[in-house]
Amino acid sequence: MAGFVGSPRINIIEGRIATEAGKQYFHSGSLKSKVAAALNFPGEQVLATIRPEDVGISAGKKLGWLETKVYSVLPAGSETIITVQSGSLNLSVKINGFTGIKMDELLWLNLDPEKINYYDIKTERLIQT
Repeated sequence: MAGFVGSPRINIIEGRIATEAGKQYFHSGSLKSKVAAALNFPGEQVLATIRPEDVGISAGKKLGWLETKVYSVLPAGSETIITVQSGSLNLSVKINGFTGIKMDELLWLNLDPEKINYYDIKTERLIQT
């Protein structure tokens, strides 16, 4: 797994897979995200990866979205890189253009389940569906 590739760097989140009511979910701290396709994985601890441009944001509270606090806002030419925190979790979000988002504001994030890849935490190999 190449976590260093790209700018900004891909988000790598350590967590676990749990089955609830017959569906799989990824959990990391207060983050809970549905797994798009059932994983054929005997363990529970995984690394989840998602590109910063695949993270949805909202300035208003949304049910099921992760509440975060803005740590930094970096205008980078035609895009803006926003770093947010939720507990010990740090995530990067990339949006097109400029934004009025400021440090310490609350943002709600949605990680698109179709865009998340899961890796075995021990071998760092992609977990197949």
